[in-house]
Amino acid sequence: MRFDRRRLVCGFGLAMVAVVLCGTASWAQLHRPAVTPPPFNLPGATNVDVALPIDKAFDATVTFLKLNSYAVELTDKDGGQIATSFTGKKPRTRAEFVLIKTAAGQTTVRAAVITQVPDHSFTAPPDSWKAPVIDAAATAALVEKLKAALAKP
Repeated sequence: MRFDRRRLVCGFGLAMVAVVLCGTASWAQLHRPAVTPPPFNLPGATNVDVALPIDKAFDATVTFLKLNSYAVELTDKDGGQIATSFTGKKPRTRAEFVLIKTAAGQTTVRAAVITQVPDHSFTAPPDSWKAPVIDAAATAALVEKLKAALAKP
């Protein structure tokens, strides 16, 4: 059997390409950017019944947030959804609201203050966050302020 240098070089080259491609894929998976959870998934949120039409309740809620120095990030008047931007570094929090028309001139506002903490587990990629959790105490405080603001004519 004769030694073929071209086959050896070609085989070695293909092996290196495979290693580079596999290494690139795993590097990309480990260094992906932080993913922000989708807003408005509010199981366990607090409901507030308001004697206002949905459009006025929406406007009053946005005004309340702006007057209380919240940075409003997402608003969807047709869908009745409002979310503030994340504040703080570790943990980070955001307020989310869903407005539901219950009857003519009646609206239910579902409010939640969501908190996320960084994921420091050994296998977690950098800048990853654990699943969001509703902060009951902060939600209750925000709902009380919101009730007072929405009760004003």
